[in-house]
Amino acid sequence: MQSGFEPVQIPHRKPKGGKLSTHQKQENRTLSQSRVVCENAFAGAKHYNAMSVSYRNRKVEF
Repeated sequence: MQSGFEPVQIPHRKPKGGKLSTHQKQENRTLSQSRVVCENAFAGAKHYNAMSVSYRNRKVEF
């Protein structure tokens, strides 16, 4: 059963007292670049108060 969504991706964490490899750093950078598009979309919706209005249970026939 597929819902059409991508699975959640978690960035690599630096091991205690160690370093990330260049491949892990590149993967983290790619993930960050894809997330910023989504975060900016949410910020834009919040800027115009698109998420502050609640339409639930306002009218009986709605």
